[in-house]
Amino acid sequence: MVLSTKRELAQAYDEERLTWLRKRFTVYAWIGIVLAGLSLIGSAVTLLFFLVEPADPLPDGPIPDEPMFRSTVFWVGEVLVALVVASVYLWSVFWVGRAKPGRADTIRMIYALFVGTHLLEMGHVLLLALWFDPSLATGAVLDQSLLSLFLGHVFAAIIIPWTVRESVQPLVPVVLVYAFIIALFTRDPIGHRVLDLIFLAMLGLPGMGICWLKQRWFQRRFQFRSYRDVYQYVSREVEQARALHESFFPSRIADGPLRLDYHYQPMSQLGGDYLHAHVCRDVDGNAKSLLCAVIDVTGHGLPATLTANHLHALLKRQTQSRRSPDPGELIADLNRYMHESFSGLSVFATALCMRIDLEEQRIVWASAGHPPGLLVSAGQCEPVLESTCCLLGVIEPELYDPSTRELSISDNVQIVAYTDGATELPLKGGGMLGIAGLVQRVANLSQDGDLTCGSIMRDFATLTTGERQDDILVVRLGILPELADTSPSALSSTAETTPLVTS
Repeated sequence: MVLSTKRELAQAYDEERLTWLRKRFTVYAWIGIVLAGLSLIGSAVTLLFFLVEPADPLPDGPIPDEPMFRSTVFWVGEVLVALVVASVYLWSVFWVGRAKPGRADTIRMIYALFVGTHLLEMGHVLLLALWFDPSLATGAVLDQSLLSLFLGHVFAAIIIPWTVRESVQPLVPVVLVYAFIIALFTRDPIGHRVLDLIFLAMLGLPGMGICWLKQRWFQRRFQFRSYRDVYQYVSREVEQARALHESFFPSRIADGPLRLDYHYQPMSQLGGDYLHAHVCRDVDGNAKSLLCAVIDVTGHGLPATLTANHLHALLKRQTQSRRSPDPGELIADLNRYMHESFSGLSVFATALCMRIDLEEQRIVWASAGHPPGLLVSAGQCEPVLESTCCLLGVIEPELYDPSTRELSISDNVQIVAYTDGATELPLKGGGMLGIAGLVQRVANLSQDGDLTCGSIMRDFATLTTGERQDDILVVRLGILPELADTSPSALSSTAETTPLVTS
């Protein structure tokens, strides 16, 4: 699942933390069960020795020589405490597995186990020590209890995914009990007791540091995985959007009297350049004219692609409903749609709409702020198809005048149209190619007899730094059967893209 909103991201984060908490709680509880079980066995065996040989069964053993540790009452208490602790931990494991509690309930259960088991395990020791020898209760036994508290808290911080704040809360009641004992029962000087209380207050710092590191690690891992999933999802979506956008491009025409070739290179995965082509036929089905519209939507990426796809739908509907579409009328329709739909979003477009009439040997065009189309003949190249009106979407439809123009052509004339990404191509020596530079490069290719869209793009690759700032679409059309590009790529029905790489 890809997380698309902050709310979904936060919800997924909380759910993963809860799952992590439940798993670690189970591990923590089972470790507690094992330790309590080992303590139960050891205490039971020791108690058995005392019951069988009550006089003094282990004079040289590991048990301290204090009377409290050699009393039956002490070991009975140890057995009962270990049995209670093991039972409570075992119950908590089944409770979490069955009830599936939320984070707050699980944290409360951990608090209860931590505080309850620690006070139970050390409480009876301290109470017996106070009964047998108060100095013992405020000496070695107290130090041992504090060490046990410190180690228990560090161990819990390692296992349980607490936040720093959550790691402090279970320490509070236990520390208060120890502070009460130190303040009232110890016979040390005031200065020593103050130092003991300061040490007691700092007892949880290592565990808090561990919790902080774990929390940071978890957050970064979650963010990395979320970003990775979003990136993979967006990459798939962009690939599909690009395939859909380029499927709207027309098929190339490599045979017959009317020829059409093009080459499209978006700056990134998605671009706003688009080519629409429509062959008008007579009643016998023979081609009589070719209509082409070269469009360049402002901006880049997904918004420009979506806008271009909207214009594709409009052009397809308008060209199929007319026998001989007029370029000026199509430009006017495009302006009306852009103004009504996108002007409030500051999205505009340039367009060059051309129609080559086969019988009349002429080209009719209207250009909405588009770079001038090139007329190529006998090695000569001129920017002839000038703009006839302003950008699409800028002026209200009632005031917009596309100003259609026409020009007679012959069989040996080709027309090269392009988007401004071609003229804004950054050169290795600095600056941009510009219209004059493009005219010169196209004229050279025409003189060499290698004027195809593919050769134009390859020529660009020898000039550019590779750091383009815009999409590039180059279109070649005309009545030119003898010089038509008949390579396999020219017969492709989808947009051809070749990276512009520096030589």
